[in-house]
Amino acid sequence: MGFPDPARQFGLEKCSCDWVLILDANELVPVKLMKKLKYIVDNDLGDIVSVPHNNYFFGQHMQTSGWGPLQDTHHRFFKKEYVTITNKIHSDFIKRTDARIYHVENPQEGFIHFNYIDFEHFIDKMNRYTTIEAKFLFLRKQNHKI
Repeated sequence: MGFPDPARQFGLEKCSCDWVLILDANELVPVKLMKKLKYIVDNDLGDIVSVPHNNYFFGQHMQTSGWGPLQDTHHRFFKKEYVTITNKIHSDFIKRTDARIYHVENPQEGFIHFNYIDFEHFIDKMNRYTTIEAKFLFLRKQNHKI
């Protein structure tokens, strides 16, 4: 399919642990984040954890423009029973309404995310994802014809 969401749901269904951490290939878990997640689990502070992303764009750590760590957070650590993942590209996970959301508020306790290494990487990802979106749009239109 060219994007991770269907594989994430498959993995979630096969997971036998109570807690799940979703990590992309271009992300790192710093020691401070690892310790924070352990603390959250040990103290039962939530069911879903909203984790800041320290985004790097062309080698620069983004602080603002919607890409700052506390502007770009994701629910990537959670109790398995509280989340469902859809097959839709870049969609938010479906969360149970009774889930307790814990927000990590220290950017130093967030993921390190290498969004785009250089301009070529940016264009390559843009082309890949716009092609996927165009195919889905075409299929939706085909399915709605009378």
